[in-house]
Amino acid sequence: MGVRRAMELALSEANKSDGPLYTYGPLIHNEQVLDLLESKGVRSVTDLETLRDSARGRIIIRAHGIPPATRKALRASPLEVIDGTCPRVARVQAIIRYYTSKGHTALIVGDPEHAEVVGLVGYAKTSAYVIRHEDEVAGLPELDRVILVAQTTQDEKKYGQVTRKVKERFPDARVFQTICEATRQRQEEVRLLAESVDAVVVVGGYHSGNTQRLAQIARSQGVPTFHVETEKELDKATLARMELIGVTAGASTLDDQKRGEGDRGNPGFPRPSLVALGPEGLQVRRAQQLSRGRGGILPGPDRCRTFREDRRRPIPLSHVSLYLCHERP
Repeated sequence: MGVRRAMELALSEANKSDGPLYTYGPLIHNEQVLDLLESKGVRSVTDLETLRDSARGRIIIRAHGIPPATRKALRASPLEVIDGTCPRVARVQAIIRYYTSKGHTALIVGDPEHAEVVGLVGYAKTSAYVIRHEDEVAGLPELDRVILVAQTTQDEKKYGQVTRKVKERFPDARVFQTICEATRQRQEEVRLLAESVDAVVVVGGYHSGNTQRLAQIARSQGVPTFHVETEKELDKATLARMELIGVTAGASTLDDQKRGEGDRGNPGFPRPSLVALGPEGLQVRRAQQLSRGRGGILPGPDRCRTFREDRRRPIPLSHVSLYLCHERP
């Protein structure tokens, strides 16, 4: 939701003739998207000093959000400020601001250097601690009143592990479920997907936190996992030796990046679909849609219909995007 919203906002603004258009930092973590925006005249900046002399123009706050101090500096600039913060990130910002203003300490499960987490820490009126792993809970100082939130793209399983440790250490801690629902669904589906395929391909930016976590989750299930940004990076020789390959994508991945086809001038976002591969190798062709209902997988024609029945289990495919079936001659 937040990625799509930010992208649509940027493209809409780019089509207006209201002077220069900037984003404060990368709008989202996807190099192909950033290249597309740059081709439309949208520049990414982080140094406001370079814009001091701009008499007009607009600047979009990235989907990850920014600290209040940075927002204040943007408001003081001559630029029109357009807020592209993901609404779910804004909710976490509001939770931290409200409870820390009442004397609570914020514990944030996330990556300290990620733009979203940097912004969240900025909303704390008191101390805030960023936790990467559950074993870091023991090293926290004695705290009176505690709230626990997560970066919106965190691994739900890891958040649960940290939550248990925090509740053991601080029994009265208030825990908020702040992981994006779409992120939670993707992660659960990848765990199920990994049980039914020979390999998983995760398409998305190398710097995208939610895409990195999808790849980590797939690897943790013991299945060969390939994280790529574009079709050109696929190890086709290795994949051609496998019968069934699951393909999914991070939240900031364009639909045509996943398909390896389509009009790149008209970007879309991930939708479930089925791709069948013939004996000529890994040449993708469109096929029928995957079921999105309770029936789970509709594996499609030929070998897809009969693959490994002993390993197969229903998967509610709302975000896992593709099944690739390599039909051997």
